[in-house]
Amino acid sequence: MPAAMPMAIMRAVKAPVATTVTAMMTATSGTPMTRMQGLRAEYLTLEAAAASLSQIDFNGNKTATGHVNSLAWSRESASFWDGGRTDLFAARFVGDLNVQTGGRYTFYLTSDDGSALYIDGRRVIDNDVAHATTLRTVQPDLARFGEHSIEIRYFENFGAQSLQLEWRGPDSNNTRGTHRWRQSQPRRGRRRWRTYRRW
Repeated sequence: MPAAMPMAIMRAVKAPVATTVTAMMTATSGTPMTRMQGLRAEYLTLEAAAASLSQIDFNGNKTATGHVNSLAWSRESASFWDGGRTDLFAARFVGDLNVQTGGRYTFYLTSDDGSALYIDGRRVIDNDVAHATTLRTVQPDLARFGEHSIEIRYFENFGAQSLQLEWRGPDSNNTRGTHRWRQSQPRRGRRRWRTYRRW
């Protein structure tokens, strides 16, 4: 992985209009998964290689937006979104994690290049900086059942890209697997994304 250039806050390449897309996820086995809505996805193109997530303005101009039902890209050479880049891009995925059984969970975040996982606004996994495929884990105690906000930030410089989010705990029958989301019924005008308990 080439060394990234140190620089100030990076801006996304300005796009005239953001394109709304529905992403097709591919499982590790290579089997296409069903098209469905889930985590809100925002994609940005970068002007140059990034050294860390802190150099990226995730509130800048979006190249494309859409939804994904899981994060299961493993050593991909194809774009994360239709017609998108395979190098020099960043992404943010936001939604709600609906915990039905409180307890201790393990989250597994694998990425190439940098990534981070936030739960309830707190960064719980720091898998940042430019690097080859790297796994980081965390074991938060989600004693409170119900909804927890979740956010994943990611960037890719050059070469194949990877981004996988897995979990293990009471709601997964203590089996490690890729977490899935599905759309729930709107409440008070807000669209929410709930867990889809199938492994």
